[in-house]
Amino acid sequence: MEGRRLVCAMPDLEQECAHLTLADRHIAEGEKRVADQTCLIERLTGQGRDTVAARDLLRMLEETLVCWREHRQLIREAIARRYRALGQTGHEALSCRPLVPRIVG
Repeated sequence: MEGRRLVCAMPDLEQECAHLTLADRHIAEGEKRVADQTCLIERLTGQGRDTVAARDLLRMLEETLVCWREHRQLIREAIARRYRALGQTGHEALSCRPLVPRIVG
C-alpha cells in the first residue's frame, strides 16, 4: 500500500462527541430546572407570596440555557468539520457514530 495510509477517527473527534453528550445532558437538566422553577413561581403566586427572587432565578436559568444551547451548536459544528475532514458527511456528524476507517492516498 505504498503512498496510501489508513485514516481513523481523530482522538479530538471522540472528545468532541463526549462534549456533545455532556452538553446535551446539561441542557436537559437545565430545562428541568426551568420547568421546576416555573412551577414554583406559579405555586408562590397562588399563595400570594413574593416571587421577585424566584423570577430573577428563572431569568438566570433561562439565560444559562441559551448559552448552553449556543455552546452545543459550536460543538456540533466542530464535529461536522472533523467528519468533513475525514471525508464523511451526513447524519454521522450529528450522531457521533463511530467512523469507519478508510484508505486515502
